[in-house]
Amino acid sequence: MYQNLAKNNDYYGLMAKDKVGQRFDASRLGGNNLPNVSTADRARVMQDANFARAFALYNADASRAYANREWNWAVKQARDKRDDNLIIAAARQAYDMAGSTEQFMPLIILIE
Repeated sequence: MYQNLAKNNDYYGLMAKDKVGQRFDASRLGGNNLPNVSTADRARVMQDANFARAFALYNADASRAYANREWNWAVKQARDKRDDNLIIAAARQAYDMAGSTEQFMPLIILIE
């Protein structure tokens, strides 16, 4: 039963994968390639007051709860404007900034 459930990537499928010792393979969902982000979109991330605040809080080692709230608000505001390119650019910037530290990993997980 668990093997059959483990074929899916929904909640129960992920729980079944854990039960049978399988690992989640994100590459099966669309590969390991990160999205291409234009230079203009990269610049817009830090020009956006909401994302700028979120990144500033993470860089200042502020409370993770406050930084996550700012990040969630920034994503909501961009989503309300249907600005997916801004959200993707912010996620990519968080990914790039996380290079040697895991401080931005929750941001990336929220986007993916």
